[in-house]
Amino acid sequence: AYITGVTGAGPETDTFTYTARDGNGNTVVNTVIVNIADDKPHFDPIPLADLPNVAGWTTTGSLHFTTGADGMGGLQITGIKDANGVLLPTSGSGWTATAADATGHVFNILNGGSVVFTVTVDPSTGFYTVHQVSERLGTEQTLDVATKIANSPTPDYHFLMDSSGHYVTLTASGTFNASTYNSGGAKLNQFGIGNTWFDTNESFSMKFDVSVTNFKLNVGNFQGSTTGGSISVAVVDELGHMGTIPVTVDPTHPYVQITQDMLTQAGLSGISSTTLTATGAKVDISFTTLSYEVLHPATPIDFTVNVQGTDGDRDPASTSFHVTSLTGNNVFDTAGHDTLLGTAADDLFIFDHHGSVATPTTDVVKNFGSAGSDKLILGELLQGEEKTNDLSTYLHVAKSGSDTMINISTDGSLHADGSNYNQQILVQGVDLTQAVPPSSDQNTLIQQLITAGKITMDGH
Repeated sequence: AYITGVTGAGPETDTFTYTARDGNGNTVVNTVIVNIADDKPHFDPIPLADLPNVAGWTTTGSLHFTTGADGMGGLQITGIKDANGVLLPTSGSGWTATAADATGHVFNILNGGSVVFTVTVDPSTGFYTVHQVSERLGTEQTLDVATKIANSPTPDYHFLMDSSGHYVTLTASGTFNASTYNSGGAKLNQFGIGNTWFDTNESFSMKFDVSVTNFKLNVGNFQGSTTGGSISVAVVDELGHMGTIPVTVDPTHPYVQITQDMLTQAGLSGISSTTLTATGAKVDISFTTLSYEVLHPATPIDFTVNVQGTDGDRDPASTSFHVTSLTGNNVFDTAGHDTLLGTAADDLFIFDHHGSVATPTTDVVKNFGSAGSDKLILGELLQGEEKTNDLSTYLHVAKSGSDTMINISTDGSLHADGSNYNQQILVQGVDLTQAVPPSSDQNTLIQQLITAGKITMDGH
């Protein structure tokens, strides 16, 4: 038998013609058609990417792109859609998305012209990265403090800030007092310390149960011939960082105002609490209304990143992945052992510090899940978890009395029995192991906690 010809019907089909001869010289001619199946590239489903509304936060994960024998051709972002599936920019929303370079590897997502997120795809690794450049800020609220303070000595007040259920607590070095005064024929309210005036060496504090990014406390009156003076504003942000900002109050600037720029210059991320102390001689002023902007907006936002991949001979495939910028009451750990307290809001317990295997640290979480939708945010704490499907080398979740103890190896070196950890999280009063049947393995339990929204980490 021998081949007498080969013809090609196309790049993926060949036809072989052959002749066979027997011992008597009889022949037969036939053909064999060979179809060459190209292994087309494809994407597998990509898990939802969550990240807290924190500047500098990054989440990463695999695009699950399979190229086959042809190898990687390329990856690029083809567009970004809002929560309604509308391609950005969306008219009237203030949100836009633009390619940062000609490759399509990097897109910036902007609000009001400022970059909030940067999304990157990396063809060399097949992974994506979402980086939050700046925090999404809330809307300005105004609280008429003076009308809420009674005309009788009281040392502290607890005011509802807005309809979200958050409060601000005012505490005086002595007592607060308020009165009314005439302004242009209208009766307005004013308050001070001891009497209705805020004078040299007097002080009071304001503690917000949700961080604010600025505040402005307006002056009602200057006492007699007083022209104002210096006020020291001590600020503590949500990370526990402290700074003091001096402010001068006078008739041309009849307010105590702390702006985002002033906080940035002082190395502060926001305002969790502040103490105002009159340091200048004869300050003698009264206060009226307080305005402020909540640092973390009330609702999360979602966007979808559209991606196209090609293999080595330029066959295309498309996919998309969803990103949620979470919001809630951010509760941060610090270096060392911490006790982190939940609130009635949606709490995001954010971890970014750990000890060593020799001296692990233990953080205690209280009020987890007692109200709101609470999450343990582990994306910055863990390293490389997006590259594995076996998360039991990172976490070991076990019931401990009425609590849950989570042993953590931040680099994925945890032993099967939960030893060799460098960080522990004790979640008080909650049994997280109830998420799965008792016979389930650790990886199944961890995956179920992720699905239930109790734990978030990169790539899962």
